[in-house]
Amino acid sequence: MFSFGRSFYGGYDYFDDGYGPNRSGWAEKSEAALRRETQANGKFDEFLKKCIALDVNDKSIFPFTEEVVDAGVHLTEACWKTFRKRVENKGCKAKRREATPLERHASGDTRKGKLYVISITCPVHPSKAKEEKAKKEAAAAAKKRKAEEAAERKARIAALHKDKVSETYASIVGGQGKGGDDHKTPAGKPKADTMDSFVNVKVTAADLLQHASTVQSK
Repeated sequence: MFSFGRSFYGGYDYFDDGYGPNRSGWAEKSEAALRRETQANGKFDEFLKKCIALDVNDKSIFPFTEEVVDAGVHLTEACWKTFRKRVENKGCKAKRREATPLERHASGDTRKGKLYVISITCPVHPSKAKEEKAKKEAAAAAKKRKAEEAAERKARIAALHKDKVSETYASIVGGQGKGGDDHKTPAGKPKADTMDSFVNVKVTAADLLQHASTVQSK
């Protein structure tokens, strides 16, 4: 994740890693804005060097946060998006806050719009960033899979409940059964979860009244 290209090993060529000033966005970035973005990238690279120099075995150091880009390096929205993307692709997080009146004055920038101070957080030592990213992606995939399985199960049970309400209503109308009881209903189709082979489906009087209303309105 922490691949610095030429920007790290000799000079600051921010076009090398694909996350510096983006040529495709030059139409919306002035020459002055690009110079400030390059300056912000340089400050970020210095921050990364500092993180690499920290003790990799000292867990108390990380996450490590510093205010890296001062209010004097104003990034337009387009430049901020590009800069933040580059930071995130290095395994870090960028956050900005509005500069205080004192910070505005110290920056020497006289524009009327908002000025920001950007802080960078390095969550783990750069050497461990790739491993940390893999863990987060695996956890996110597992969470998504669990949510999908829960949604599928909920849909299956809803379908079983609907069928049971219809069945109970038909049996009452035909004088062959009673509603309002708990029924253990075999699944109509093969289920991915074997626990769905038999589920308790509760049919209430309210369910039957609602179903009756639907039937009569057709």
